[in-house]
Amino acid sequence: RGTPRGAPQQLLEGYASQRGLPPDFDLAWHTAAALLGERALRAVNRVRLDGLARLPELVDLAHHILVGDG
Repeated sequence: RGTPRGAPQQLLEGYASQRGLPPDFDLAWHTAAALLGERALRAVNRVRLDGLARLPELVDLAHHILVGDG
């Protein structure tokens, strides 16, 4: 698998020690969704105009992660 090193790798190894890892696409999808959701929630909850202005960029980044070129 093309997984990251460090703390994320340790998290995946810990997960894998209890059950099999989901497919790479599923991991990428949930990672992108979590990152997008977290950033979008911050921008909306705090009414941060700079954050709201960057939402299209974050959606594009999430899309690129999902299609494998991010």
